[in-house]
Amino acid sequence: MARLFSIIPPGEVNFELKKELIRIGRMPDNDIVLNDSLISRKHCELRREGEHWKLVDLSSLNGVYVNKLRVSDTLLAPGDIIAIGNFQLVFEEKFKSQPEVPPAIGPELIKPVRELGQELGLDARLEQENERLARDREARYFYILYQITRALNGANNLNEILDLSLELVFQVINAERGVIMLLDKKGELELRSVRVRSQNIADAIEITVSKTIARRALEEKSGLITNDAKYDPRFKSGQSIIACNIRSALCVPIWEREEVRGVIYLDNLLNTYAFSEEDLKLLTAIANQMAMAIRQEELQDRMKEEAVFRTNLARF
Repeated sequence: MARLFSIIPPGEVNFELKKELIRIGRMPDNDIVLNDSLISRKHCELRREGEHWKLVDLSSLNGVYVNKLRVSDTLLAPGDIIAIGNFQLVFEEKFKSQPEVPPAIGPELIKPVRELGQELGLDARLEQENERLARDREARYFYILYQITRALNGANNLNEILDLSLELVFQVINAERGVIMLLDKKGELELRSVRVRSQNIADAIEITVSKTIARRALEEKSGLITNDAKYDPRFKSGQSIIACNIRSALCVPIWEREEVRGVIYLDNLLNTYAFSEEDLKLLTAIANQMAMAIRQEELQDRMKEEAVFRTNLARF
């Protein structure tokens, strides 16, 4: 009989696969419940196919990885390590009877692993799979930017641009809280748009963000990421980080043509290492699109004001 057991966190999961279909996810009606915000409600499932088990991703947001490769579906082998969110599970298969002992292998039949892998085409298959994953990431990246550009171009005013931007960001980046702050006339950051993933967080936590992180992103005109803000030496003096128990944070400036407009700030109060360098690059690109949309909106408002002024002037 096969089983899954967790090595990260150790000992939390030890589940024997007794049914033909095993569903894994965050909701309590799953067979294996993994309490992690990175895991979808119905994340993946294990299907018995003859003597084998197939792992199938159920269109989850953050994906399923087997031996560090993202998969949509794959047959499992004993010892495979499955990464789902912050969990790492090992697939183990127990046999009822001892397998037959193979005949002794002579030295002439022993080959180096690399040579054997080349003969079986494993190196080429692995390279092809990595190239496919890279193409998929790149295609997803450009598709998201295309959708954001379309949406922002259709926005009617500045507030709609800000709210829509945060909504789109939450569709692709696993943040618990997000805010957009713009600089006012005095050069102070003003909260303009807020979004939270869970209503429980909205009810329980006052939306206070780290001005320390936001100010650093503004001053350096560069996005920054921290995987555990409480212990990050860059933010030792940040009282809001300690008060809000901020774990992971992501912050990028909104700027164009050397003019800084504000920042997009995301954080996660539950998990360390919630964001990746890919998230940082994507959020930076989104901020650049926002900056152009804000500038275009301001130009249109200025043109409307000038038109009203000329109309009023013509009356005299």
